[in-house]
Amino acid sequence: MLTRIVTVSLSGSVMILFLLLVRPLLERYYKAGVRYLLWMLLALRLLIPVPLTLPQPPIHLPSLPPSEIILRSSENPAGELESEGDTHAVATLPQRESPTLSPTDVLTILWSAGAALFLLYHFIAYRLWKRKITPWCTTQIRRHPPVVVCKMISSPMLFGMLKPMVLLPDADYSPLDLELILEHELVHYRRKDLWYKLLLLLANAVHWFNPLVYLMVSYANRDLEYACDEKVIAGKDLNYRKRYTLSILQAVQTEKSHIFSTYFRGGKKEMKKRFSNILTNHRKKTGTLMFVMLLAVTTLLGTLVACNPAKNSENPLGYDSTLPLMGADKEKVLETLEVDAAQAEVTQRNQQEEYLLDFTLDDTAGKAVLIFYNDVFMGFQYQLTDWNTAYSYANQIRQELEQQYGEKTTYPGMVSSNKDYFDNITDVSQLKETVEYYEDWTPETDPEQMEKMVGTDYSRIDVRFTLWTLPENTAYITVRYMALP
Repeated sequence: MLTRIVTVSLSGSVMILFLLLVRPLLERYYKAGVRYLLWMLLALRLLIPVPLTLPQPPIHLPSLPPSEIILRSSENPAGELESEGDTHAVATLPQRESPTLSPTDVLTILWSAGAALFLLYHFIAYRLWKRKITPWCTTQIRRHPPVVVCKMISSPMLFGMLKPMVLLPDADYSPLDLELILEHELVHYRRKDLWYKLLLLLANAVHWFNPLVYLMVSYANRDLEYACDEKVIAGKDLNYRKRYTLSILQAVQTEKSHIFSTYFRGGKKEMKKRFSNILTNHRKKTGTLMFVMLLAVTTLLGTLVACNPAKNSENPLGYDSTLPLMGADKEKVLETLEVDAAQAEVTQRNQQEEYLLDFTLDDTAGKAVLIFYNDVFMGFQYQLTDWNTAYSYANQIRQELEQQYGEKTTYPGMVSSNKDYFDNITDVSQLKETVEYYEDWTPETDPEQMEKMVGTDYSRIDVRFTLWTLPENTAYITVRYMALP
């Protein structure tokens, strides 16, 4: 999960930088509604932890460091070469090691703590400020939203997430100024701008470590006010716009901005830009075509960045790497998978060798076992500590095997209380503990290669795929050759 969030954050950073780069052009020729919508879509994108990248993105950034791959001997090897009567590739659990936190685990904990603290800080600040002003508030108009006069504030605002209200300072406004102020806040209310600000807050919380997201939120809040101004003055003449500008100038004081409120002031320079936008807005274009073009370009730029290198460092022993090597010589397999055999401690029984490696799958720590027989790569196994992850990955492997070998081979009478066909399971909730879910395929095998692999005592070799569910949410996925007489 964290790797996906970092990938989305990096690609989002590219989008943010691009929008900031073209912002001067947009401010000069187009209305703020274009920027308002672009920031909203970008915030939504940042909340969806699904990286959208090209198959071979030109920009690769370092990914989160997975658990370091260490080769070590196994107390419980992966079992001898299977025959029809010996169907478990690994029938014994490896010795449990003391639980350790990988770098990814540590970073995940830090990210979770940061996001939680970020949200907690804003929630507490909101509750404290609401408690502070409540005794000083008097409802003047009971409507939706209610209009409330508060002696503790100095500037008007729409405030409150679940029950929004228009807060007005205890000031003597002229009827026209009051009308303009209320119209401004009601536009915020009708546009659901408090939900817009909540969206920005959540995106900021998820990406609290990214300074560019803070910058995005700042500019999005400014454009929210600009877009509201544009809605209020739409179709109005210059005199109305001037009066509206004066009303804002009189209403804006030194009030501090609060979460779940539409208050926004900015510095002198920002206020000058805001007034200029109001007075010259009639000359600017709506920018529908520009919005579509910018959305397309921004999305494309986001796909050019990936935080994982060209080779999957988080799972270098994935089935997409190991499955094509089935039946290959050991030397080629170790070289392709970049396993240093000279420094590795391996488990050897008779003609079988096993390499036990640590690896990570979707932030779930696990083990990978490479199985060799007569120096031929006979199969591999993934030992995972999460049924959901194991079932999802097993489905991917099952589909790949069907594409590679075609129709599966079925043996009658091979279903029992602790053995079932994998295809009989349609959801992870159907898995039962200590059951072997399997499927078989009979690939075409070169006779010379088969003799090298298993000698002359067997007439056929099947490929057996197994998902074996074990206690304590542990599951093994095995793909290996099974010799048949």
